[in-house]
Amino acid sequence: MKKILILASIFPPQKKGGGPAVSVFNLVKSIKKNYDIYIISHNHEIGDQKPLNGIKNGWNKYDYGKVYYFSYGKDKYIEIRKLIKEVQPDIIYSNSFFNFHYIIAALNFHKKNKHVKIIIAPRGELCKNALKIKAIKKHIFILFLKVFNLLKDTNWHVTSEKELYDLKSTLDVPSNKIYNIINFPGIKIKRYYPSTKKRDSLKMIYLSRIQKIKNLLQGLNYLKHLKGKIFLDIYGPIEEEDYWEKCKDVIEKLPENIVVEYKGFLEKNRIYDTMKGYDLFFLPTKSENFGHAIVEALISSLPVLISDQTPWTEINYNKAGFAIPVKDHQMFLEKINLFYHMDQEEHDLYKRNAFKFINKKIDCFVLKTNYRKMFDFLN
Repeated sequence: MKKILILASIFPPQKKGGGPAVSVFNLVKSIKKNYDIYIISHNHEIGDQKPLNGIKNGWNKYDYGKVYYFSYGKDKYIEIRKLIKEVQPDIIYSNSFFNFHYIIAALNFHKKNKHVKIIIAPRGELCKNALKIKAIKKHIFILFLKVFNLLKDTNWHVTSEKELYDLKSTLDVPSNKIYNIINFPGIKIKRYYPSTKKRDSLKMIYLSRIQKIKNLLQGLNYLKHLKGKIFLDIYGPIEEEDYWEKCKDVIEKLPENIVVEYKGFLEKNRIYDTMKGYDLFFLPTKSENFGHAIVEALISSLPVLISDQTPWTEINYNKAGFAIPVKDHQMFLEKINLFYHMDQEEHDLYKRNAFKFINKKIDCFVLKTNYRKMFDFLN
């Protein structure tokens, strides 16, 4: 069997890494019978130095392969390079583009071992809004890779047409080097769950990491203009404390008719049952290359109110929710009010459509086939 080495600094048992961790774990589970899998990762959560329980530093064996866990600060270029030499992979798959030590180690190894194939999954890092964050550092890194021609012969994995466009625009990658395959959903598609909504009431859920790119602050500012009694529960790890402080400041100043609560981190096995208790999923994100939480909402028969910066804008034509231009303040308010006034019958139509829409979009058998083709027929 071919030997695949996956570079994924965010990987289970980490729980707070959001979509990239879910994406790579689901990928690993789907291909484990067909490849010999090795993974390099961290032993701690994002923003924390404490080792997670149940793993040891170094190699850990699982039913899907072996994972090497570095303790905090130990995953330096030289150490990663040593591990790549130790594994001697046929394919290196990087679950990030801006994970500098990992990428440089992989590309330098490939430079001297041309038979080893490289796949880079940028996970939305090359979209316009994401590139604005720590922009100088990112653009210097891109320039460095171009000057030394380190990206020659690399292959790329994107998960949407938008991410494909961003990749070509930023790095001018030829089409025959790009594989466009969506992610596996984080939870299984179960069954349609009927509406229990009452007219002139609305319970919304935000489920995502709390950071600038997810745009929660702007979403909270929308709410202060609403007149009806509206509830918003926020779930997700706080990644940017200063950003969360700004969010809390807005929450404290909201009118009494708007009730917002932070509910903390939501375990994956509780997502489906939790989503069933809400009327609308709310995520005014600035950028998503996939959006696992959006998919999980749709799987849970929950209509979504999201920005147009995701791969799921087709919901606008399927009456499964709305994807709105990220800065269109007025339209966000109009759609929240629409759901607020909606009765059970109309809401049930949106719920049914949400469930039908995602069932048509995601075919796990086809996904497995496409991933195997990517690894088996690399250029």
